[in-house]
Amino acid sequence: MRIRLKKLATPSVVSWALTTVVRLWFGTVRVQILNRARFERFALDPASGNIVAGAWHRNAVFLFYFFRTLGPRGVMISRSKDGDIVAHVARRFGYTTMRGSSSRGGARALQQMIAYMQETHEKRLCGTPVDGPRGPARIVKKGMLAVAKEAGALFVPIACSGTRVLTFHKAWDKSMIHCHSVK
Repeated sequence: MRIRLKKLATPSVVSWALTTVVRLWFGTVRVQILNRARFERFALDPASGNIVAGAWHRNAVFLFYFFRTLGPRGVMISRSKDGDIVAHVARRFGYTTMRGSSSRGGARALQQMIAYMQETHEKRLCGTPVDGPRGPARIVKKGMLAVAKEAGALFVPIACSGTRVLTFHKAWDKSMIHCHSVK
């Protein structure tokens, strides 16, 4: 039985389950965007150019879901086994994935992200947690800033908070999953 479960738990199957759970979960979350006009000017107006969005790793789940509707977007995901699953989920939400991190394959992934942003005149949004995948938590690494500079894109720091969150206190980044209302 254990061997069968391992065979069933492929990244594709696990990502399908996670995608379903994320859609259901965030279907119950109310989102309020502070400075909505400014956000829409940067995120939705093609004249504002490409955007590199940076956020803390602890907010990755919410932001990943939130940006799913904003036109062509790319995301850098680590090359770990967990990253394989996250990459499958990202593709299910319509993201283009670049695989690498500060510890493995990062330079190549950054070059792919720059090329992705420069290959068309269509507005694109790219991002990844600026303190991930291993931390230290809430300390910005320079990779995404370099992507923005090289691609001629605007770097936009993104933050979110919620009225009720589940916080994983033992995780290196104190990951949060929002339960009710997010700002």
